[in-house]
Amino acid sequence: MNESAPLARQPAQPGQPPELQQTAQHEPVLQDLRRRLRKNQITLMITGNGVIAFLIWNYVKGNLSMTFQDHQQELAELDQKLDAASLQLLLMFLGLFVVVIFGRIYVGLSARAEAKGKVKGPFYLLVAVMLAASSFFILSMELRVLPPMEDDSFGNILMAAILEFTSLTDILLLLSAAVRVRWLRRRIRQLETRQGEAHAT
Repeated sequence: MNESAPLARQPAQPGQPPELQQTAQHEPVLQDLRRRLRKNQITLMITGNGVIAFLIWNYVKGNLSMTFQDHQQELAELDQKLDAASLQLLLMFLGLFVVVIFGRIYVGLSARAEAKGKVKGPFYLLVAVMLAASSFFILSMELRVLPPMEDDSFGNILMAAILEFTSLTDILLLLSAAVRVRWLRRRIRQLETRQGEAHAT
């Protein structure tokens, strides 16, 4: 069922007060909104877990790559060639990497909390937008340096690009689900308030 398609309202029963007729008309709409809310809460929970899962995968992949002897030798050679400016740039990138790590943890946990019904501020959505922008940048760089198929590093870089694309998709789905969850909750509260006012009169 298309979420944007409006539900047909139930016909009002003759002889009912106007307030109760309006309440009866709102009930099927409320049921549909609650169903859509549960669906988007599940999506938000899954994508929140995904944001953290991709962080764990990147950490594991980085540690595995450090175990190779040739990579360790490259790092040793790089350390000898670093001047002050290059070292400052490297530290800046390391700092950015740490920010991304904590940003992903924060976004993932916040999405999980909102999916469970807790009220969260808009800041974590802003952080998610920044993560999506950084993921898009990394993906574009990986595609730009993708070597020919016969190159030995082609498979590794292609796999990294696919994983980055999946991570970007996960963040975008998280943002979409979070916006829908907030809109649906607000709409449900509005209709429940109208129902309460109708019963009170």
